[in-house]
Amino acid sequence: MTVRKSGPPASKDPVQKDPVERDLEEALGILHYYLALNSPMSRNWAARARRRSQVLGISVPAVTDAVDILNGNVREGGGEGVEHLRRHANAALAQVHNQMHRDPSNRRLSRSLRSYLKKVHAPRGSTFIDQIEARSPPGRVLGQAYDPNVSLEITGPADLDEAGVTRFYAKVTRKRGRHERFQRVAETADPQNWHKVYPQQFPEAYDCDDFFGSRYEMPRHKPGAVLGKTWSGLLAEVFQWSFWGADLAAFRNLLRMDFKANPTSDDNGTIEFKYSLYESLTNSVFDGRVSPGGIDVDSNDAGSSSVSLTRDQITIQAGKNIRFSRDTGIFQDELNLVALPAVTMWIIGLLLTAPTSTST
Repeated sequence: MTVRKSGPPASKDPVQKDPVERDLEEALGILHYYLALNSPMSRNWAARARRRSQVLGISVPAVTDAVDILNGNVREGGGEGVEHLRRHANAALAQVHNQMHRDPSNRRLSRSLRSYLKKVHAPRGSTFIDQIEARSPPGRVLGQAYDPNVSLEITGPADLDEAGVTRFYAKVTRKRGRHERFQRVAETADPQNWHKVYPQQFPEAYDCDDFFGSRYEMPRHKPGAVLGKTWSGLLAEVFQWSFWGADLAAFRNLLRMDFKANPTSDDNGTIEFKYSLYESLTNSVFDGRVSPGGIDVDSNDAGSSSVSLTRDQITIQAGKNIRFSRDTGIFQDELNLVALPAVTMWIIGLLLTAPTSTST
């Protein structure tokens, strides 16, 4: 386990994280930062990021910092969440190596990454790293390095657009388990259930009334909510955002939500949802004072967030458009700068471990 040398103070987290889990999240954040920096899809973001040696008050970590963290936490075990983070970080490191190993200027770093990857992937055989290096599509390498049976693809924008909005879209395709019934998958995918499925990111998420007395109070629950069935209305959410192992900010938002569950008679079908920002209620950065607002864009494109079930396969798509507003004060530029790697890490993590009907 590594000890954080510097950085912003961690906020109070309603779901306590294991120290190893926090270290592995830090490694993941570093690796996804460098994935974005070297991706041909992220030109606008990378041009901004390369001008910064510090973000959010700390020096931008090096890839070797992530390797040091992973070497210090290489042992198996630690629970399902820790094991997932370890596999995700190892897969992200394989992707970084895939991007950088052909560049002669990265020869020393490549040797270090290759040595580590050969060690952790030894059970898959000595040719596994050669197979990684022979692949070029950025998403599939990450997915298949995580799990040989998973295909991960970046499907849309992965950059900062001209209006300063961070956009990222991806999908995962995997084998369908025999216990994954449509209704239970729909219940798991329903945004009203996010607080149970992803409690560290969403301490609260529920269908709410469209009347609220104060932005500093959470709106009332709408009675009669049924999970996994088609609905539309307002979703109240509390979103806890962390990156590089540090808890950055908390946001309380209201989203317009349109959730559709369309089963077929043979237990296949499609689940999808479309959302957009109705009102950003409050934000708190680095556990500071609670301020009004915080986000002025929070949405997804039509048809971009869905779960499709066929007899043998599940395809999960997710995407997000986000921009932090001037209400975040002096942190606005930094939050928007780390938004792409943070959102990429978050969405890919959700796709790679999207809960099945047997896990909730």
